[in-house]
Amino acid sequence: MAQSPEHTSQASSTFSTTEAFAHTRLEYDEPSIRLVRVLPTLSPRGLLQCQISHTTIAAIYTCLSYRWGESSPSCEIEVNGKLFRVRQNLHDFLFVVHGEASQGLPSKPYWIDAICIDQTNVLERNHQVAQMGKIFGDAACVHIWLGRIPPPLHSTTIKALCSSKDQSNETMIQADASFLVEYILENEYFSRAWVTQEVILARNVIVRLGTEALSPMALIDGLEYYRVLIETRRMPRWAPMTRLLRREGLPSTRHNLLKLLVEFDKQQCENPRDRIFSLLSLCSGEGKDVQVDYRLSTIDLAASVLSTCARSLCICSALLVLRSLNIVKESPTSTTVGNNGQPSLEFEVRLSHETDAGTNWFLHTNDNNPPWTPSFGPGRYLNMYGTCKLQTLIGKLVSWNETAQADKGKVRWGFAMAGFGDSGTRGTVTYGDGFQTRQDSNEMDVYIVRIALWLLPEIFGEEIFYFKTDLCDYATRDRLREKGRLMRILPGTQSLG
Repeated sequence: MAQSPEHTSQASSTFSTTEAFAHTRLEYDEPSIRLVRVLPTLSPRGLLQCQISHTTIAAIYTCLSYRWGESSPSCEIEVNGKLFRVRQNLHDFLFVVHGEASQGLPSKPYWIDAICIDQTNVLERNHQVAQMGKIFGDAACVHIWLGRIPPPLHSTTIKALCSSKDQSNETMIQADASFLVEYILENEYFSRAWVTQEVILARNVIVRLGTEALSPMALIDGLEYYRVLIETRRMPRWAPMTRLLRREGLPSTRHNLLKLLVEFDKQQCENPRDRIFSLLSLCSGEGKDVQVDYRLSTIDLAASVLSTCARSLCICSALLVLRSLNIVKESPTSTTVGNNGQPSLEFEVRLSHETDAGTNWFLHTNDNNPPWTPSFGPGRYLNMYGTCKLQTLIGKLVSWNETAQADKGKVRWGFAMAGFGDSGTRGTVTYGDGFQTRQDSNEMDVYIVRIALWLLPEIFGEEIFYFKTDLCDYATRDRLREKGRLMRILPGTQSLG
């Protein structure tokens, strides 16, 4: 598809710059994209000028992989003769490209998400993000923008670092070592969620630091040769940066989504949904069919992910997805308790002890080998140990009372090993119909427990939310759960009875 300008303005355009730039519609039934070129001349107002056009992924273009940075302050540029605002970090990159163009270097077409996607149009964002893997995978090159070179650091140091190794450069490089660590090794770029797929899928990668264009391997080799980069095998301090630039030991597309979430659980993003969406292009197993839709609430997206990953569904995998989406202690208020149409996790547990039945219920996660003796009073004790084998859940105890006025509609949680009185209770939450149990109709010692997804982080999530935890065997080895054990995601509108 030939490129066609969104507007007919050229570099010498006299369009009114008081009018804000507005994107024209992309074709959603084809792999359409926009590309932007930085022009060699400034506008009459002294602003950077860009020209944007429509095309498809079949075009020849370069992708920019960068960190958005703070939203304020922002900078004005002109796009097709009209005003457009970008963040400072992107403006710095455009300024460098403008300098190259003004010196007669060819002006490359770039795909830059902040300019080429109408960020106010949710349908367009869904369309573009869904094909992000193809956009970066089909690009002629991906430029990693680490930012402008700060005043304490000199271009001569960067050039020497990546040129042929010469001991005469060591004094200069060592003098700037702390700045190299700060602005390269510990650059916030490497903590971004999207950079994982942007770099893994790229055909070619170039690192841009200020006006310098660097080979990733030459940069790593120089950092190692001049002993700026010092790693240990047990705990590499700059593993995210070196692994990404070396493009070694990175996940293949054989990974399912949950395994990728475990590996990249610390990556940062402004919109928590991107922690899921940024990994979809790397996934060919469970999770690859998750649909990109920014209209979904985070709780509904969590349900979609877990439903799509049904073979790996477990309490630990549910907590992992909720953590990835920042769904932490956001339960409804006491006046709006209940499922309220929200999805739930439903699973089976077995009755381990029953004393005087009554209205007290206890859900525990203690191994029955050696046998565990309950000591928290009369009631029904339901054992979750065979439901999820996450080690940090061992010893967890949850209690509730069906009829007592003080406890009705409330669930308390803590640890059995700490004793379950005031000192052992970690918290209390009003749950309404967000926490339900019933006896199985076929097996008298089996009970069905349904917990609304919003409630899971409250009663089970403290350890997995604050400490990195791998998934248990039930979530990683294709349904090693005991035969017939129930574990599924249901919409909250369904009745448990």
